[in-house]
Amino acid sequence: MIREFYERAGGDYAAALQAFRTEERVRRYLCRFPEDSSYADLNRALEREDTEEAFRAAHSLKGVALTLRLTALYEAAAEVTEALRHADGVRACALMQALTAAYARTLEAVGELARADG
Repeated sequence: MIREFYERAGGDYAAALQAFRTEERVRRYLCRFPEDSSYADLNRALEREDTEEAFRAAHSLKGVALTLRLTALYEAAAEVTEALRHADGVRACALMQALTAAYARTLEAVGELARADG
């Protein structure tokens, strides 16, 4: 089930298993993913045109994605982070479509994983 999650979410199952050592630990951390507020914080900061706060939120989301080996989400968050590092809010907003798609795909896969656990 965890392997299928990583296929759906666009992640690296082998790297996650190596990092967390057991599928149970991977599952436990993945099921906590929706509790992370980085994506919501990023959107709020972009709405306020606060590029510094948006940068922090994007960087945090990038770190969470890297830790969980969520490759597609990590790559999208990295693009937004770099745009914000240079205070380019316009570019960051343009890149948000890809980030939002990767985030939604990840949340959907986490939901499926949680439902499978019963």
